[in-house]
Amino acid sequence: MAVDPRHRVRRRRTAVVLASATVAALGAMTIALVGGSIGAARDLGSSEAPAAAAAAAADGEAVELLDSWAAPNAGWVLVYADGRVIWFPESGSTLYAEHTRDVMLERWLSGDGLARFRSGELSAADVDLAWPAPLPDTVWAGAEFRPYAASAYAICAWQGGDGPRGWMHVAGVLDELPPVAQSVLRGTEREFTGYEFDAFPVPDELLGPVTCFGVTPPAAAVVVGLSDRPSQQYRVEGDLLTFTSRLGDPVTLVILPVMPHGQFVVWGG
Repeated sequence: MAVDPRHRVRRRRTAVVLASATVAALGAMTIALVGGSIGAARDLGSSEAPAAAAAAAADGEAVELLDSWAAPNAGWVLVYADGRVIWFPESGSTLYAEHTRDVMLERWLSGDGLARFRSGELSAADVDLAWPAPLPDTVWAGAEFRPYAASAYAICAWQGGDGPRGWMHVAGVLDELPPVAQSVLRGTEREFTGYEFDAFPVPDELLGPVTCFGVTPPAAAVVVGLSDRPSQQYRVEGDLLTFTSRLGDPVTLVILPVMPHGQFVVWGG
């Protein structure tokens, strides 16, 4: 199945699928790797976060994932121990005028709300606003959902072609990148894994573990700007980065937003 990596096809456009030729081999499964909409968050600000949780997030500490939920054609929800809830409404959010598609939303729970999730009285499935009804305002610390901005990105390398397919160690491509990109990325290698929802088992080769470059948003912006066709799409759901090596060969990387618990999301719903 041929896919133009710059053509948006609903939410099914995905960095991994576009970076590999595995779609047909995997039964035309479409995997979406999604992340926060930084551009939207810059416009609308961020939701009210408890001070301790906000400080931990700023330090880049991994946050415990309490619960998750996903359903076909509905989206997914992640609930965190610091009170953060991240919701990807696949049917399209209508909360933000022009930002009605491909937006991940964030809201913080109140102390009472977090206790109700910890006790099991509430679950991640209850967050989806389409059914049966929105949660009461007392559950929330923030006044409303706002677009979520990722605080870190994984820049990974994919091995495709006629041979074995899967993630590869980024050390194998580092020296082929532009010098400035090398200087930004060198020493940032770290191991990542993908997060899959129970509703959508995916091939192991898409989950890792894999050694990628782990970078901050400013560093990610520099590397993206050095690619052959810079795009801001990486901020929303991951994207391809293409470069020309010193020998004139193409080098392709995949950049993915990292969720608060330290994984990127693999989604095919």
